[in-house]
Amino acid sequence: MSEVYFSRAFKDALGLPFTKYLNTYRVRIASRLLRQSNDSLKKIAEESGFQSYNYFLTVFKTYMGVTPVQYREKPPDTSTD
Repeated sequence: MSEVYFSRAFKDALGLPFTKYLNTYRVRIASRLLRQSNDSLKKIAEESGFQSYNYFLTVFKTYMGVTPVQYREKPPDTSTD
C-alpha cells in the first residue's frame, strides 16, 4: 500500500489526516506523562513518540494552547470530563 493511498483511505475512514490523528495521540500521551512524572521534557517527547524535541514543543503548543512547561505547572481542570 502506498503512503498516498493509505493517507487517503485513513482520512476517508476517520475524517481526519493520519498526521493529525497521530499528533493528537502523542500529545495525549505527553500530557499524561507531564502530569504523572517528573521526567525531563526531552524524555517525555521521546516516550510520546516524537523524534524531534523542537517538533514536540511546536505540536504540543499548537494542540494544547500552552507550552509543556506551562501545562506541567498548571494542567487544565479535567474533573468535568
